[in-house]
Amino acid sequence: MKIKLFTITFLLLVLGASFVDTGSSVVITESEFGERWPFTIPSGTLSCTLFLEKYAMVTFTANGKTYAVNGIDKGHAEQKGWRKIDEIWKANPSFPGTKINMHPIIEKGLSLCAGAVLAEEYTPPKLDGDPIQVVKKLYLDLLSFKDEANFLRCGFGRCSRYKKWLEAIDSIKDKKKFVDAFWTLGVLPGHLAQLGLGYATSGGKEDDYLRFLRGQFDKALKVKTQ
Repeated sequence: MKIKLFTITFLLLVLGASFVDTGSSVVITESEFGERWPFTIPSGTLSCTLFLEKYAMVTFTANGKTYAVNGIDKGHAEQKGWRKIDEIWKANPSFPGTKINMHPIIEKGLSLCAGAVLAEEYTPPKLDGDPIQVVKKLYLDLLSFKDEANFLRCGFGRCSRYKKWLEAIDSIKDKKKFVDAFWTLGVLPGHLAQLGLGYATSGGKEDDYLRFLRGQFDKALKVKTQ
């Protein structure tokens, strides 16, 4: 019995340490959102917490009660003592049987975690080196993070740690020395942006076109990744 109690206590401590309060919160009100306000309560505090330093968890607190807002939160709501958002989720009068869209609230909540997520953001290679080596590094980096949890959840969006990867590609894809270096190799730096955006859209999975692009980059950069 003592061993069981110790195990439960230990797990709770570990899981508790996995939650990082970003210290970011904001008071939101019905008057601010107008008809888009999704709650039956007129105001409250919106907050964002990081779980395992990867998952942004949005909560809404009002009248001493905290509610889990986005989908990831609901799996951990019981541990944190958070209530189900359905308790205060307003019905949509325009479409009986549905609820007011929660997306504007979730987007605002995720923005509160942006600073904490960006603290571990991707650092691209220096872009003034040999074009082939620069693109090779960016290509291999993409393959290393395309299945990472933050990328699968955020892609290159606001909560992503990999926005600078796409910015790096955008900054070189039309530069003459990069275009010239790849002109005869069957692929251009801009195609790498297409590959990255394709992974972001598909959740890291490859269709025929993405497999084709990957094969072209393997050939051009003389690497074997498939």
